[in-house]
This record gives sequence, C-alpha cells and structure tokens, in this order.
Amino acid sequence: MNNRYIKTALLGLFAILIINFSCTKIDTTTLGTDVIPIVDNINTFADTLDITSTQHIFDDTVKIFRTENHLLGKTNDPLFGQTTASMFFEMKPSFFPYFFGQTLDTIIGLDSVVLALSFKGIYGDSSIPQTLEVSEVALNTGGLWDSVYQSRPLSYEPATSGFLASTTIDIRDLKNQIKFSNNEDSASNQIRIKLPYARMSQIFLMDSTGISGNNGFYNDSIFKTKFRGFGVRSVAGGNALMYINLNDANSRLEFHYRKRKNNVVDTTYSSFRIVNGIASGTPTVTANHVIRNRPAFLADHIYLQTTPGTYALLKVDSLDVFKRTNRIVHRAEIFMQQIPDNFITDSIFPAPNFLYLDLRDSTAAVKYKPIYFDLNPSVFYNPDNGSGVYYPGQIDFASFGGYQRRRTDEATRRSVAYYNFNVTRYIQRMLIDNSTNYTMRLFSPYTLLYSQYSSTVIPYNNSIGFGRVRVGGGSHSDHPMKMVVIWSKIK
Repeated sequence: MNNRYIKTALLGLFAILIINFSCTKIDTTTLGTDVIPIVDNINTFADTLDITSTQHIFDDTVKIFRTENHLLGKTNDPLFGQTTASMFFEMKPSFFPYFFGQTLDTIIGLDSVVLALSFKGIYGDSSIPQTLEVSEVALNTGGLWDSVYQSRPLSYEPATSGFLASTTIDIRDLKNQIKFSNNEDSASNQIRIKLPYARMSQIFLMDSTGISGNNGFYNDSIFKTKFRGFGVRSVAGGNALMYINLNDANSRLEFHYRKRKNNVVDTTYSSFRIVNGIASGTPTVTANHVIRNRPAFLADHIYLQTTPGTYALLKVDSLDVFKRTNRIVHRAEIFMQQIPDNFITDSIFPAPNFLYLDLRDSTAAVKYKPIYFDLNPSVFYNPDNGSGVYYPGQIDFASFGGYQRRRTDEATRRSVAYYNFNVTRYIQRMLIDNSTNYTMRLFSPYTLLYSQYSSTVIPYNNSIGFGRVRVGGGSHSDHPMKMVVIWSKIK
C-alpha cells in the first residue's frame, strides 16, 4: 500500500512539473515580478496598450545639502551632451577666537597651504586627466551665499574674485596613498591642491588677540569679511564627474607650519573644515553648480537623465475603454527598454540604477502626486490625503519595479538595460472607481518633493548626476514602450 501511495505522489509531482514547464506564454524575465495567471483567451486575457510619450526637461530646483556628495568635473556625452559641475564652499576654524598650534607654542613660520578634497567616486571616464582650478569667492558676495539656509539650488553660482591655483589629476591615481607632513601623515582618495603662499599667508597671519588690526580670527562675523571660501572648477580635459564629500574628514584646508615649544622646533599642520553647527558662528555655506548643455533629442526616443535631468510624460488613452467594462486586473505593467548606442559610450555612461513613476494632477495647477497603492502594497498611503500619509515612506522595489535590469537586445545581441513598473492596483482602482486616467511622469530622481503636501524632501535611490538612458518611446518601431494588462471578465 505504501508503494502505491508513493507511485501516486510521484505521478502527481511529475504532472505538475510538466504543466509548469509547458505554461510559458508570458516571459516572466521580461514581464512581471509576481505570479502571473496563464493567458488562455477564454477566461484570462492579455492586452498590449499603446503609450503616448513626450520628452521634457526639468527646470531643476533640486538642492544639495552640505553633508551630501557634491559633483565636480565635466563630461561630453554624444547622446546627452555636456555637463559641467563646479563646487563652492567655505572652510573656517572650528572655534573663535582662533589661534594656530597649542598653548605656549611659538609660531615660527608658514611652510605651505593645501586644499584637500575627499574623493568618493566617479561617473564617466576615469582615464582622461582633468585640470581643476581654484578661485576665491568674492568678499562682497551676498544673496544666497549669505542665506541662513543650508542648501542652494544647482543653478546657483556665487561670484569669484580670481585665480588662486590649479592642478591636473589622474583620477585612477587617487586611490593611491599620499604621504605628507614629513611622512608623518597620509591619505588616499584625496585630491590635493597646493595654494599660493602670498594669499594664504595673509590668512595665516590674522591676529586673534583683539578686535583691532588684522583681527580675522576674533569671531566668525569678522572672519567672513576677510575670507569667503573657495570655488573649484574643471577647466580642461576630463570626461568624468567626480563625487566629493566636503563633510568628510579628508576634506580640509591644511596650514603646514613650524612651531617651537620648550625649545623644540617641530613641523605640524592645522586644518579648517566645513562647519555644520553654530559653535564657531554660522554654519558653513556650500553650493554645487551643475549645468547641462544637451543636443536636440530624436523624435520617438525618450531620454532620461538623473538629476539635474529630464523626464517624459506618458498617457495610455485606451485605459478609458477599460473603465467602461467589468474586469478584474491580474497584472498591469509598463515596460521600456534601452535603445543601444555605441558600446563604449554606453559603458562609460551607464543607465540609471532606478527610474520612478508618478502622476500629473492638473485639476487646479500643474502638480504631481505619488502613484496609488503600488509603491508599497504592504503600507497604507493615500496621495489624495494631503494631511495624512500621502507617500509610503519606503518603496517596495521588488513589487513596484523601476530598478535597472538587463536583457539581450534581439537586434544587436548586446546587453541593454530595461525597466518594469507594476501599476496593477492603480489600474484596478481606476476601473472600480471610474477615476481619472492620469498622465504619468517618468524620470530618474535624486530626491522627490511634493510641495502641495509637505516641504519634506524625500531621498531616492540614485546618486546625483549618475545615470542616463535612451529608451524607446510609445511610437518607436523597434523598442516601443508598452503597457500590458492581464485581466478577466466579471460574470
């Protein structure tokens, strides 16, 4: 009897395996992350809906906080054009009244001053040397530079008063350890720029003993009248954007000098850094000026570039027909694939790690709101409830999609990026409530902001400036953007 049960069980298991193996009408490596019902055209149906897509460019007002990575450098991308990124920042003493050295030290003289910047990574080609130029922020700079707010938009650039120094770097060498201060200290992943002795000695010799004379170190307010900070630009060569963290200990203004204490002469250095708190006065001011110069984009292509970036508006008009029928939506998904370009260029400038999809609500003024329900199915949120939870807090990417995946392009046999968005719950809500068929916005954000609800900036999973991809629009002949809806009739 036991043998009979075992045989029956094995036959049943074999039948299940055969059925599962044979039911491959839907390519789940391309469409879907959940279990999709079998489309038999009797009980369950699949429709592929056309998407109307239009290209747009952001008027970016995104702000970078002083503790976040800043962009520095330049790129020249054949598809997306040129990007230039400059940094502006203050560096100052950690306390006032300030003095170099320690109590009872006698300062003998200044040897050198070095501006050090903490390097965190790149986007682009690291093999081409890049020349950086340092200038001084003009003393009379006002406006946003004097603002108490801790961030400034990417479009902002303060005035500078002239050239200080320059250096040419090979990004590939930054990982190597550099020794300094008579080999007593070292650093890696650090850009080091030697500054001119004449100007830096003026700062070094500021007197902090009183409120008269050259008294720049007496308090923060006086210090700002003597020195307003640095501007760093890429002026030649290079095809990469570098990520610089000013808040890291590797970013500092080093004063290397000689001192005497107890008749012993020693060489040491002291550092100015950015200041986040107010113990030494007002917090440090920083700005990241990022400019994109894009070429004309091709029709029926969609160009998506991470902040400061571009976006597309998507409309699926045939969903209005769905609203007039009784249907259960098992799966609704938007699919898009990268249009391959030059292999080397696509490798140097890879696609964004994440895209994002939300809704354009133009009932009063043009605003945007999160997509309904699909961002995180396990968390309640309601984009129409501005006083409540309008955003889930964390996106369930495994369910919602939007992250970069790879597949082989049929025409070129090359690996390309593609993206899926699961909008099943949103579409089902539309059918049940006969609600608005919104235009959707597709983009690759660094942060999200829904100002009609809150001034809170929502971080997203992309690094600023990292990623660009060209995908087929809804009318592209070879790589069309489509929505697939799998549904059943309600009897």
